[in-house]
Amino acid sequence: MKRVMASVVVLLLVGAAIAGAQEQSGTQIVEIELGFVGGYRLAQPELVGGQSFGLNLAVGPNFMAGVQAVSVTGPGGTDAYGMFGLSYLFGQSLGLSVLAGGTGGGSVSGGLMMFFNLFQNQDSNTFTSALKLKAGYLFNVAAGIADGSIVLGVASAFGM
Repeated sequence: MKRVMASVVVLLLVGAAIAGAQEQSGTQIVEIELGFVGGYRLAQPELVGGQSFGLNLAVGPNFMAGVQAVSVTGPGGTDAYGMFGLSYLFGQSLGLSVLAGGTGGGSVSGGLMMFFNLFQNQDSNTFTSALKLKAGYLFNVAAGIADGSIVLGVASAFGM
């Protein structure tokens, strides 16, 4: 049943992305994001480092929806977050993502992530690329919302 619901949600997002892209010429339809993150885990005071991956689809002129995977590792262990995110773009450079999902241990997780496009390139009407600076807060509900991780990262994004 979960797979059917997930498939329905993905199909609805793809349909919304295509419809939104047809309404707006020059709107980015899909974006793939790869990056590195570093930060500070509040539960056990320690530095962490890791990687991030994102796949976003446009659902409106300033809105994107997608999945985010962030994994941070420190001396106290690894936190792996897999989350659904809604992003709002405040302009060409600044945006906010609200994240909700789960962890590798099966606990509910969430977070907020701000991003700023340091460099953005659109060579043609089809492909875009950007270098993003990201900052945010990720938490695991089982460990406590106040015991999350503050992260700062750099990501490269490619889209069309």
